[in-house]
Amino acid sequence: MSVKLVEGQLEFLKDVAKLSEVSDSIASQSLRSYVKTLDETQALAPDVVPRTVTVKATIESDTGRVVDDIS
Repeated sequence: MSVKLVEGQLEFLKDVAKLSEVSDSIASQSLRSYVKTLDETQALAPDVVPRTVTVKATIESDTGRVVDDIS
């Protein structure tokens, strides 16, 4: 399973999974299992993207049209 995570997302999911320990429902058990698997996967091969991105496109000043794009 390969999942891209945003910075801080795994920590948030761990906190939510910890709060779900008050319940033994199938949904709570599935969430805890998912977070555990995700944690193990990220420990082996981290795939985290930054929280913010910077986009620098060339824009015509007269028309506001994007001249250069990333492909």
